[in-house]
Amino acid sequence: MFLGTTSKLSAAILLVSIGLFGFVDRAYGQIEITPNITYAQGSTEAGDIPLMLDIYTPDADCPSQGCRLIIGIHGGGFVGGARDSTQFVDLIREAVNEGYSVAMISYRLAGDRPVLAADMQAFLNANMTAAELAVLNSDTALGWQLKAYFGAMEDTRSAMAFLMANAATYNLDTRGLVLWGSSAGAITSLNVAYGSDELGWTLAAPVTGVIDYYGSMSRLFTLAGSSVPMMVIHGDADPTVAYQEALDLVAEEATANNGVWFYPLSGVGHGFGAVQPLTRTVQGTTIASHNIAFLDTVFAGGAFASGCVSDMPELCSAANFSAATIAASILPGARAVTVGNPATAFAAITNIGESAAENCRLELLNSVDAAFSYQTTSPANALTGTVDTPVNIAAGQTQNFLFSLTPNSVFSGTTAIIDFVCDGSVRATYRPGLTDFVLSSDADAPDILAIGSTLSADGVARVGSPTGFVPFAVSAINIGAGDATPDLDAPAAGNNQATITVTPEDGGLALPIAYDICEANASSVCVGPRGPSVTAQIGDQPSFFVVRALAQNAGIPLFPDIVRSNVVFRDGSNVVRGRTSVAVTVEGRVVDTNLDSMPAGIWAMDIGGAALEHGEIFQGTLVIDPGGGHSALSDGERFGQNHTQYGFFERTLTTNNSDTPQPSFSGSVLEIVGGNGPAASRDIGGRWMPENFIRGNVTPTAAGPGGVDAPSLLADQPRRIRAVYSLLSRRTVTQAGIAGVYDLVDEENGQPRELGTVTISAQGIMSGNVSDGTNACQLNGTMILPQAGLNVFTVGINLTGGCQFAGSYFGHSAQLDDPDGAYTNGLAMIFGGTNAMVSVVLIPDAQFP
Repeated sequence: MFLGTTSKLSAAILLVSIGLFGFVDRAYGQIEITPNITYAQGSTEAGDIPLMLDIYTPDADCPSQGCRLIIGIHGGGFVGGARDSTQFVDLIREAVNEGYSVAMISYRLAGDRPVLAADMQAFLNANMTAAELAVLNSDTALGWQLKAYFGAMEDTRSAMAFLMANAATYNLDTRGLVLWGSSAGAITSLNVAYGSDELGWTLAAPVTGVIDYYGSMSRLFTLAGSSVPMMVIHGDADPTVAYQEALDLVAEEATANNGVWFYPLSGVGHGFGAVQPLTRTVQGTTIASHNIAFLDTVFAGGAFASGCVSDMPELCSAANFSAATIAASILPGARAVTVGNPATAFAAITNIGESAAENCRLELLNSVDAAFSYQTTSPANALTGTVDTPVNIAAGQTQNFLFSLTPNSVFSGTTAIIDFVCDGSVRATYRPGLTDFVLSSDADAPDILAIGSTLSADGVARVGSPTGFVPFAVSAINIGAGDATPDLDAPAAGNNQATITVTPEDGGLALPIAYDICEANASSVCVGPRGPSVTAQIGDQPSFFVVRALAQNAGIPLFPDIVRSNVVFRDGSNVVRGRTSVAVTVEGRVVDTNLDSMPAGIWAMDIGGAALEHGEIFQGTLVIDPGGGHSALSDGERFGQNHTQYGFFERTLTTNNSDTPQPSFSGSVLEIVGGNGPAASRDIGGRWMPENFIRGNVTPTAAGPGGVDAPSLLADQPRRIRAVYSLLSRRTVTQAGIAGVYDLVDEENGQPRELGTVTISAQGIMSGNVSDGTNACQLNGTMILPQAGLNVFTVGINLTGGCQFAGSYFGHSAQLDDPDGAYTNGLAMIFGGTNAMVSVVLIPDAQFP
């Protein structure tokens, strides 16, 4: 809904436990191909066109009832693709070699301008929203693509009828068949298998199973009441069909109890070229062989045991089929009201687990001088239930809420953190900008309601290449007070005009993406200049803006809960008066850079998992040098802040680069919990897409302090690491260029505090002094640049003397400028010892007061 997925909110990774699947060995001879069979006439705007299929049969005797049938449906986004796609045909040949017959079908594409049958059109008229119908019925590229989306279902149904009617001719078993699709073909397979009942269709043969390669299912259909098992193969780095779609589908399938085999692929994108099913192994067996095992199982009938199979344990162990797992979001993200008047907003909780989530509720988690209440609403946001009454949420379902905060005093720009919680310590992930709410109660303040809209209409801005860009639209209206003296040059804005600066931001992650923005008309055509921000008059009539997300020569994974463009509306006093966001992804990897041997660089890091008291709020920085040394700081808003609650450092990664296209790494870390020791050695491992993203896991040692600012850790529970490549890695630095005198600064209660003075020579020799306020220590050490062109320095420091910091430390540093403009050419450092984890910054002496 708000996280940038087409069906449900982003959620935790699904866990299933399963034993080894058995495989059946057979040996068949050559494959017989009967091509270019016309199975139906497809209706188009220009008249009927022939629809063709090719049949692949084993050159061996089929059983007396005929060979079991698979219908293969190609991908291509409903605008392209072909039934003789080499990669798909090579894959289905594996099934034919095992004794199955396969019919590869063509279907009407958008360019054919398909005309839907009356029963399909009637179903869509009854179940689509007015906005969706307007697109469907439009003479636009998207309109014809949407017609092809549903037309493919009709054509698949026709192919099934033809094949069953001619089963004797082609020696086919009529007792049931499997639909096997990739991308758009997988979407069609799922829609036909699980949507036919809702369409009132009677299929010519039962669907025995579905093999889904990186697809999704229409929200118009449900798995409830079905008995069809499925096999889902999906990469967690898919930039086209979000990995969350697979998680949602698997969760719903598990809830429906039809049976599901789930194959989550770490670091894998979209398409057969990324998945490589003929050569990629999962638990020692190729994905193609797992396909055969699924076919053998579903055609044999009988009991079907669900399970998850992956070489990355955290993909199957971060959550559990049997557990309730929830995700949440808020819209709008900011409001301004006067004292005593409620500020209202909508929220949603989705239960993507298998079990019901019981007594789910909203709570105000931090201290805000305002009365809080909530109430359930219908999908149309009409109030239901009673005020402040928890509600049970069935597995796979979403519950909407309206909540209110009524301020008791005057304040502005205060962040209220909403806790979404159900019984059994089931909590939604806390995500700044998604599950918090900026509240103001000052008089005569603007109150901006804003919403973003992407080209794909799913809340995701998708950039097609590392050098490309994509626009998205934002609309806003002011339902609060306007300026005392409105700008009469903006009559289209209506009354209550307020002067507002609108800025797209990445949340301080320094990701390889840039933004510009312009004010636009209702047709999303710029009416003013582009820039990093735009100042406009926003009144009681809609104002429009167009934001461009511009890739900076690097890919960005589809992590919709982490990587977002936040569009923030601020008044002249820099107070947030409105906020909205969209997810952003960039397909590809770094351009003209080859660091395949080690994920060296600076990464915006997220550490999460079900073992957090208040969800996944450990966000910070991971630094890796070319030799595999690494240090990480979590629960810090940005590099250079001393806000440490969890960190690890000092040990060395080893890599396996033969495991392409996503090399693996493993090693150990010395871990610090709560910012203080003692340190303990822990294992770490994962995979990375070179200079794009990292996915792995680490296991905490012990529990830390609880609370929003320092969430508790549960001992010995695996934690998922996700990290996205940061532009800080590319800053041009030299060894001699950092020579100078610096003030050593950390934060004390949010304010900068000088701890001492450090001198760095042109050779990287460090010397100076440090004080804890009472006692002093001498500092000696080194800061060395191991690789030209990479903004990562290795740091070794010894502190000797009576200060509380005395000890030996190892870590990393990088040169940066303060995002708020407080300094330039500073050196942010993360380093640790056996009893402490430290984040400080060296600020050039002349720049610190």
